Amino acid sequence: MYDFRELPLLTAARLACGLSADSRAWRKIRGEELRFGERMTVLMFDVLTQIRFYTARGAGYKAAFPKALYTELTGAKSEKNTDGFDSADDFERERQRIMSS
Repeated sequence: MYDFRELPLLTAARLACGLSADSRAWRKIRGEELRFGERMTVLMFDVLTQIRFYTARGAGYKAAFPKALYTELTGAKSEKNTDGFDSADDFERERQRIMSS
């Protein structure tokens, strides 16, 4: 496979012209590792695994929550953007600041 960054622009355009959107070259350019169908299959598997966990008896007994296969395959990490408050007074101060803005 050619490195498209090293090719002349015209040559790269000619080579890319006939490729389907799902080709390895286009996926490499976009930085994708999995095809769309593969992504959807893995996400469905993760959702079904979570549903099975919640409906099983183990969920009530603090069993280990199943790891998402999607994050292991793609390396995507979910970032939690949550801030906590140390006391009710801190919460009220922040609430008043937001309400007065």
